[in-house]
Amino acid sequence: MDATALTTAAPCALAVHRFASGMTQSDLAAKARLSRAAIANLESGKSQPRRLTAESIARALGVPVADLFSPNDLDPAGTGPRENSPVVRRRDER
Repeated sequence: MDATALTTAAPCALAVHRFASGMTQSDLAAKARLSRAAIANLESGKSQPRRLTAESIARALGVPVADLFSPNDLDPAGTGPRENSPVVRRRDER
């Protein structure tokens, strides 16, 4: 899968990289200093990360942030999904 495909399917890209690294959600959460639920929510698209969270996850996986999340999909203020984000939507916003 190329970087473009990964970037346009961020929740799936996160899971793909996690699987490729041989980590469970709990393993990644511990390494990124997050909860397992946070990883699960990001992978399922129920939430989107702040920039620092995305950087922490990317560092834990040893990949660039761009391989996991498009810059437009990051939530710098923690206010919820971006209006035009093609990747992350809460179920009640679809």
